[in-house]
Amino acid sequence: MASHKIITDAKGNPVYKVQASAGRGRRVTRSWRPKPGWSARTIERELNSFKVSLEKELASGKILTRQEQLEQDRQATLEAAKIKTLRQYADDVFMVEKELSFSENSRSNYRQFLDKHILPVLGEIPMEEITSAMLKNLLFSFQKKGYAHSSVAKLHMILGGIFKMARQDETISSNPMEIVSCPAARKDEHPKDELEKAFTVQELSHILNCLENEPLKWQTYIHLVSDTGLRRGE
Repeated sequence: MASHKIITDAKGNPVYKVQASAGRGRRVTRSWRPKPGWSARTIERELNSFKVSLEKELASGKILTRQEQLEQDRQATLEAAKIKTLRQYADDVFMVEKELSFSENSRSNYRQFLDKHILPVLGEIPMEEITSAMLKNLLFSFQKKGYAHSSVAKLHMILGGIFKMARQDETISSNPMEIVSCPAARKDEHPKDELEKAFTVQELSHILNCLENEPLKWQTYIHLVSDTGLRRGE
């Protein structure tokens, strides 16, 4: 049976401090007050009933010890602080890390893909609930809007980066992008045409020879792009 001790409140009324135990150091203390006018027998009966009820609730887990309540509150706080939606993860983790090494151009490019194409569709969905089918649908819908295959590939790369990072830091238990391939180029696209825009060896040699009398900044620029093959966006 639970134990109790009697104290008085500021008005001099009796307050029973009832302590119940369920073993393994699990103890709780609750206050109980008799109603005015109760006889000693009624107080004893109702107090014993309260003790029994308190012990049953403690044993069944309906009420928690102070330590258990603190732990439950801590777990709830941790759960609430977890990154849940794709928008939260992209903004608060993915882009924060990428911006440390990105150029302003790359940052702006990623931000545009996120804000215009990814987050409006999947932004409010919890990361764990995003499936491979959802991601495939996003990619194919993007392609159907007429975007070039290079843009589709860029979207695929960004999505892959987000979910790979989320899997590595255990935000998600599995990576849905692992089985999502980049859509093939549309039949009406002609990637080979891009190769025809490149200068031939002879043309590039002529350009470099023409640089000899140009300002140093243009010599540097042309040598840089010809040696590295930088694209216009880079």
